[in-house]
Amino acid sequence: MQYSDLNSYAGRHVVIGLSGGVDSAVAALL
Repeated sequence: MQYSDLNSYAGRHVVIGLSGGVDSAVAALL
């Protein structure tokens, strides 16, 4: 996996967590 891919993946999870609330943030981390 390239760094840019990892960064993009993490970015999507952060956005999902912020828009979906705490439950989505926790789900993204698991």
